[in-house]
Amino acid sequence: MGTSHSLSLDHTTLEWKTTDKFIVCTDGLNGAIDDASIEAQLQKSESTDLSELLINCALERRALDNVTVIAVQCEGKK
Repeated sequence: MGTSHSLSLDHTTLEWKTTDKFIVCTDGLNGAIDDASIEAQLQKSESTDLSELLINCALERRALDNVTVIAVQCEGKK
């Protein structure tokens, strides 16, 4: 978030399906791993392993910033 007194956030509203997954991450992940690679991991990994997998991948690629990942999978009824 830096040292600025103001904060600008991107946001959107989405419809969830029971198989949907999403991540919230810092730019340390985005800077080390391209979007296509992140999406590929989202498709093939369980959400319980996804955060650790993405963090380790970013660290192996020598991420230049802190790496934080929260992975969420929607389960059950709306």
